[in-house]
Order: sequence, then structure tokens, then C-alpha cells
Amino acid sequence: MPLGNYIRATEVKNIVPVKNGAVTVECAGGKVIENIKPRRLFPLTEKTRHINFIDNEGEEVFILDDMKDLNKESKQTLAAALDRYYVIPKIKRILSIKEEYHIFTWTVVTDKGTTSFDVKDPNVNIKSYGNGYIVVNDINDNRYEIQNYKALDPLSQRLLEEQL
Repeated sequence: MPLGNYIRATEVKNIVPVKNGAVTVECAGGKVIENIKPRRLFPLTEKTRHINFIDNEGEEVFILDDMKDLNKESKQTLAAALDRYYVIPKIKRILSIKEEYHIFTWTVVTDKGTTSFDVKDPNVNIKSYGNGYIVVNDINDNRYEIQNYKALDPLSQRLLEEQL
């Protein structure tokens, strides 16, 4: 039974990929909703819950309560579509952080390779969400995440702690 715009995973029969991260959702009652795009309402803290599905105009179609209760194939399809949209490099090592004119240039090793980016005002653009999970926003609004900063090497921890 729908809860406003919310639907439970048990009400979804199947989710199949379309193209460019869009999906088609077949509901248990037989209704088919084509070419909609999944987006997380809380992309940093609720990765499997509250998945918003929008149409081509950006209008909300419905919100899925929790994708963990979907069937295996639908869960994999939805996870792949979300991963395609939310590409957030994971910082594995911090090589250096240098300041010039209140801009901090970070050189890091991520799961995507070595890169450099600039951070302005670390107090605003470095956020800790508990359990060592940290998100860094650069001046171009790109996000980088650290799964657990306590698991980083000692140099990386020291450089990061100087920014916190």
C-alpha cells in the first residue's frame, strides 16, 4: 500500500535498465513506469533508503522506501544506475596539502588514480559524518570521500587532521 509518494520495495516487481542511467519500473499491480531516473534523497547518509525516481522534466514520480528489500536483479540494476550518477572518488592516501592565498591544494591517491584539487575554507568544505567517514568538497563542487580516516596511513591522517 503506498504511503503518499512512497512505495515499499515489496510493491516493485522488477526494475530494468533503459539507457543513460534511466530505468523502467514494473509494479506488482501491473503498472509500468518507463524511463525514470533514480536519485538518492540523502546521498551521503542513506545510500539504500529513500530513493527518489524522477521523470525527464525532473518531477518526482515516487520514492522507494528501501532498495535492500528488492529482488536481486532489480537491486543490482538500481545500484548500477545510482553508481553511474553518484561517482564519488574515494581518497586512499593524501600525498600533500599546500596552501596559497587561503586555497588548499590537495594531492591525493583515489580509487580512480592520483589527482589534485583545490579546497577553499576547510571548516565549511570538509565534513565529518561519524565513524571516520569524511566528505571533502572542492572549489568546483566535486566531492571526494574518505571511508574511515583512521584507516589512512599516518601521514595522510596528520595532513587531514591539520585541516579539521
